[in-house]
Amino acid sequence: MPTMLRYPTDAPDAGKIYATVGGATRAFEATMRSLERFGQSVEASLHIADHDGEFHDYPDYVLTRGPRGGVRKEKA
Repeated sequence: MPTMLRYPTDAPDAGKIYATVGGATRAFEATMRSLERFGQSVEASLHIADHDGEFHDYPDYVLTRGPRGGVRKEKA
C-alpha cells in the first residue's frame, strides 16, 4: 500500500510517498544514519493510504531510533 513518510518539519501534505511501508522505513533509516554522524536525531511518521488512496493526518506508525541503533516502529 502507498505510504507517506512525513517528518515533523514537513507540511501536512508535503511528505514523500513510497510504494510500501518497508520502502519508507528504509528511507527513514538512511536519513537517521546520515544525521547520527553529526550527532543529530530524527523522528518521523508513516501514514498508510486507505482504500480510496487518501492519506490521513493521524499517523499509523511513528519511527524513531531504537535503543540498539535500529529503527523503532511504533503503532500510533
